[in-house]
Amino acid sequence: MFWRTCFAAFSMVALAAMGQEPAQTSLQNLPKPVYGSVSGRITCENNLPARLAVVTLLPIGDASEPPTSSRAVSRPVLTPVDTQLDGSFTIPHVAPGYYYVVVQYPGYVSPIAQLNREDLIRPSLEMQKFIASVLPAVAVDPNRVSNVDVRLRRGASINGYIRYDDGSPAPGLQIRVLRKDGKGKWIGVPIRDGGGSDDLGRYRIVGLPAGEYMLEASLQVFERYTDYLFDGGGSSSSGTKFGIKIYSGSETRRRDAKLIKLNDGEDDSSEDMVIPLSKLHSVTGSIVQARTGHVVSAGTVVLLYPDDNSEAFSTKVDKDDSMFHFDFVPEGSYILKVANARDVSREEISNGKNSMPPTHTKETTLKSYGPQQQPLLIEGDLSGLLLPVPEAAAPAKGAQ
Repeated sequence: MFWRTCFAAFSMVALAAMGQEPAQTSLQNLPKPVYGSVSGRITCENNLPARLAVVTLLPIGDASEPPTSSRAVSRPVLTPVDTQLDGSFTIPHVAPGYYYVVVQYPGYVSPIAQLNREDLIRPSLEMQKFIASVLPAVAVDPNRVSNVDVRLRRGASINGYIRYDDGSPAPGLQIRVLRKDGKGKWIGVPIRDGGGSDDLGRYRIVGLPAGEYMLEASLQVFERYTDYLFDGGGSSSSGTKFGIKIYSGSETRRRDAKLIKLNDGEDDSSEDMVIPLSKLHSVTGSIVQARTGHVVSAGTVVLLYPDDNSEAFSTKVDKDDSMFHFDFVPEGSYILKVANARDVSREEISNGKNSMPPTHTKETTLKSYGPQQQPLLIEGDLSGLLLPVPEAAAPAKGAQ
């Protein structure tokens, strides 16, 4: 990539100019690094200043580095700055090199919502042109101030209400915006503002570039831990016990979701979603040994869609009652599948004083069982289901 080549060449020149000694030279004899700075002004489409916008410099060489690489571990910490009330900003103490200038401001399009790391690794010529159009770049020289001004573009917005089908609001739900990547896969769009429903079930997501999207709202049951409720004190953590996703168009399957097409700056206020509470049912039961009826104490239970065998919901046998629980499943036909069924012994181990959660469970497998699946029609709440599993097949003779 052009910028990567320039960055590498610039780094070699900068190091030579700084007179660095060979690696065996004592570090204390090396000259102190020489830095530059970056300043500029951020404005909105109407030429008014973008006040208190967040400006970050992203090293171009690091931007395309995979997160698992050894280089990623030693990356410098990025230090964003806020613009002043006139839209100006200054970032001091910047190492020489080439940088992307990333600006985030409520209601305006952020490059983060248009690109992902994959786009920066091996961009096509077309993607390089797109990157250049949405990500300003700046070269930083030693002992010099580099200037860059950025004009922001107003983004599109999606807003509406999320309600249950009895008319009550659905507050506190997390909402994701999804778009297709270059390979046609639906991925989440990082959003700085919005992303949740308020006490009236209202939500508003802003700063989106023109394009086609879908919404995904998560209705979840959490397992929570806290050590104090009052005065905003105490620490807490949570894990998801069970959840269901509702997509734009009030659909429960992603493939059926309503697609939302947005133009530049468009405000789409018609995207209400209804959670079909009256058609969501609980399903509970136990995994049992087929031969004896013995209740199996651990395992995973999965509901599959029968038309394509894709996973609809998944849960684990609860350690407290040795039962599986699906809290809200839409009506319809499914395949109920049991995997990794086993008898276990459990030991609660402390995580230490003031830790959240306070304990964790250590499991030891005593006996394993084979998989099993069966059709299941859900038209109402179901309880007391028994899922028989066979004895696990003995390993073949001579198997290593």
